[in-house]
Amino acid sequence: MLKSLSIKNVALIDEVGVEFGEGFNVFTGETGAGKSILIGAIGLLLGDKADKVIIKEGKDFAKVEGLFDITGNSAVANLGKELGMEFDDDLILSRIFHSNGKSDYRINGSLTTQSIFKQISNSLIDIFGQHDNQQLLDNNNHIDYFDNYIGEEIKLKKAKLKSLLDELGAINKSINSIGSDETQRIRELELLTYEIQQIDNAELKINEEDDLLAKRRVMVNGERLFNIIGDITTKCNNLDVSTFVKEASSKLGSIAGIDESIDNCRDRLQNLRWEIDDIFETLGCYMSTINYSESDLEQIDARLDLINDLKRKYGNSISAILDYADNARQRVDVLNNCDEKLSILREQKNEYLLKIQKICSELHAIRLSYIHQFETRITDELVELGMKSAKFVVSDQYDDSLDKLEHCVTHKGVDGIEFLFSANAGLEPKPLSKIISGGELSRVALSFKVVNNNIENNKTIIFDEIDTGIGGNTGSVVGKKLAKISCNNQLLCITHLAQIASFADKHFKIAKCEKGLVTYTSINTLNDTDRIVEVGRMIGSIDVNDFANLHSKNLLQDAYAYKNLLMQVS
Repeated sequence: MLKSLSIKNVALIDEVGVEFGEGFNVFTGETGAGKSILIGAIGLLLGDKADKVIIKEGKDFAKVEGLFDITGNSAVANLGKELGMEFDDDLILSRIFHSNGKSDYRINGSLTTQSIFKQISNSLIDIFGQHDNQQLLDNNNHIDYFDNYIGEEIKLKKAKLKSLLDELGAINKSINSIGSDETQRIRELELLTYEIQQIDNAELKINEEDDLLAKRRVMVNGERLFNIIGDITTKCNNLDVSTFVKEASSKLGSIAGIDESIDNCRDRLQNLRWEIDDIFETLGCYMSTINYSESDLEQIDARLDLINDLKRKYGNSISAILDYADNARQRVDVLNNCDEKLSILREQKNEYLLKIQKICSELHAIRLSYIHQFETRITDELVELGMKSAKFVVSDQYDDSLDKLEHCVTHKGVDGIEFLFSANAGLEPKPLSKIISGGELSRVALSFKVVNNNIENNKTIIFDEIDTGIGGNTGSVVGKKLAKISCNNQLLCITHLAQIASFADKHFKIAKCEKGLVTYTSINTLNDTDRIVEVGRMIGSIDVNDFANLHSKNLLQDAYAYKNLLMQVS
């Protein structure tokens, strides 16, 4: 449950802390007082997208922090383990939303990702508002609502179906990888054969490109190389450097033995003479290899163009191109010898399709066994909510024929679940989205919450203006329904109806206040006396002593008696 909520710099809220109670918590206030701000703040805690306009004017961040008691909540504990976290009985979620659009997400003070934050927060809180009502209008969601009602029995079957579908997907991947379509296989073989032949014909060598580039550099710079080297050798010959060094070495030899340092210089000159002779011999040989042939340069450029073309098609290096060819040869071998393998895989595929068909049939049977019960319970709830002639029907379109199965099956099976509804006697039920009004939709949505209440244990459920389109005696019935849900869950409800507010275990009033030129929103806990006044205001009372205030006391007393009865039954 949500023990407390701290809100700072959100819209008109400067800083406020709310201590929640177990069971039914209700929020009331005048229109425009800021009740939607509370939902927006909780939305931040759920990791929802936010706009910087939510940040209080003059501030550069908004912060929301929630303290949760997760004692005995195995679902959250298990989720934490899956994410590599361990939680104590208390869990703190906090989010700071900055004016630059970025957010800091923290779990128990440690920074985390938005994805992990949302997984944890959404396992703790369920906001039920107008958006959720709209989801009921999409028949693609109906099977999920129905399966949630059925519970664990169908969940296990769906898990088994998902496993089989994963296996089928792996088999299909293997079949596709070896060419299940004959025309496609032949086309791929022809392409691979052409590619292999193109690479083989090129007769590539690993270091060939580097060698060609080196040769090209020499050819492009051949004239410059020839002139510079020729100039060096000519000048050296004119200066007769080798002869000079030879004579100097000989003269130093004539004074050998007088000083060892002189002997060392003579040896160095002798080595230098041999080195000079070798250098000029090498340069002379190099000059003889310099080639200015335009045709040779064109051949090198053509070869480099071929290599670059192959690199563009098959890899970024000669080594990668040759690897591509080797892999292509292996692929050709697979495609040329795939008949036996395909036969085995297709047989396996048929076996899995039969298993999937069987699971789908079992899922269908389970759903059929619950349809009447579900229809009856929803209809009964609608009747209690003032829709005396309401009729609710679950339509199940089912076709598990093998020739269609693979194309229509999902991890939910092949049942086409759709909810049909009629509010008035004598009218045939039709799809919800075709005929239902806003008030009727709110009551249908609440009915779903009531009948599915058993699966929501340990979650904080937030009802945002569940009373849309509802009033009078129906409001009292809705209040009783919410009180019933709050027996197993912590409930937070924003309402405009006194009939609903009277059933709360803890009552908060949201008000817009002014201090000087500053407008701000406050959230205050009401005591018993304050509740009488507030419920009276919601009825229409201005004078504390008027008849509406007496009505307020009666509403609160009746609600208290009903909640006591619920506690005795539970």
